Amino acid sequence: MNDIEDRVRRALRTDVVGVDALPLLADIHRGATRRRRRRAVATVAVSALLIAGAAGVATTIRGDGRAAPEPTPLTQTPSLSPSPSQPALPDGAVQGVVDVSVVSPILSFRLTTNVGCVACSTVWQNDGQAADGWTRLYDFEGTTDDYGGEVDPSYGPVASFVMAANGEDGWAWGSRLRVTHDGGHTWNVLTTGPAHGEGGTYDVTVTDEYAWALRGTRAGEFELWRAPLGSDDWARADAPDMGNVIRMFTAGNQVALESSTAGASAVHVQHSADGSAWSDLALPCTGESQISAARSAVFILCPPLGGSSAIYRAEDLASWKPFGHVTPGGARAVMAITDDRVLLDTGPGKAKIVTPDGTTATDLGLDPGEIPNEVSTSGSTSFLATSLNRLVESTDAGATWHLVP
Repeated sequence: MNDIEDRVRRALRTDVVGVDALPLLADIHRGATRRRRRRAVATVAVSALLIAGAAGVATTIRGDGRAAPEPTPLTQTPSLSPSPSQPALPDGAVQGVVDVSVVSPILSFRLTTNVGCVACSTVWQNDGQAADGWTRLYDFEGTTDDYGGEVDPSYGPVASFVMAANGEDGWAWGSRLRVTHDGGHTWNVLTTGPAHGEGGTYDVTVTDEYAWALRGTRAGEFELWRAPLGSDDWARADAPDMGNVIRMFTAGNQVALESSTAGASAVHVQHSADGSAWSDLALPCTGESQISAARSAVFILCPPLGGSSAIYRAEDLASWKPFGHVTPGGARAVMAITDDRVLLDTGPGKAKIVTPDGTTATDLGLDPGEIPNEVSTSGSTSFLATSLNRLVESTDAGATWHLVP
């Protein structure tokens, strides 16, 4: 067994997330949220949970049967960026940006791994006050609980996070789900609501009123939980069809689940503002389509047909209307920037911006083989996380991009 196989087996045992240096694990555990090629990712996630359960493999840090601990405050004194030195990392360690959350045109957060520390994940804030733009808020330092045994310095314990538009409430997750209500300065480990029981994967998204948490259990089932912003009062809010949830996203003040009906190939979107009354929206195409949501609009990139791929838009999840077509050759992924603008990954080092007025090329400034993974936007400011754990920024709604130091 080689080193990669060892790390894959450890990660499957503990539900700890690697990132793009281990693409399999990255896609398994980030799948329900925001990774590209959403449908394939979610299928892998369910399969991994089922395989682990059938084999008697614990898919959580509490897989040894220990009782869940009480919520633990993770308080510490923040240090300013940049860190004066970088401790030594093992060969092949993941280092850099793994996630980003833009909550307003002047306030952004990013999540890094192994930057200025080892076996750690770090939340940073950019409000224009620090000399280099970023202030180090909090380090999640990996422990044996996070890794289900020996700490693996090749990646940090947290791989995904999201901050609410108020800039105060946020959630971060790897093998455990954590929460902040003070803008990322302190974090608590959740053990109730979506974090109850043993095992599972997490995904969290936010509307103007609620935090929504999607949990995949070790049995391959899905649970949807809801909590008002500013609180940890979680309640179940399952949609009518929770049989195979492909991904969760928000549009306007609604949460939406992309789901496939059990025993059928049809995929549909269930959406609700409060988790009690649900509506259903069928997709405009079949096959391996990709969905990306902006503030109020949702876009879908359909599989190629007749030499081009159609893009549809649904505003407030009301109905799908044609938005544009990709030139021959298609696109690898669609990422919504605003309600009337999407970014298309059209191949190595190539991208296009599609608007109601047409399609234009844009240069992301990426290295050969580097892939855009995730975009987060507020106003005209966008941050794009890449497969090489780097961050690029646009301040003109995607027309031009530059690398963030």
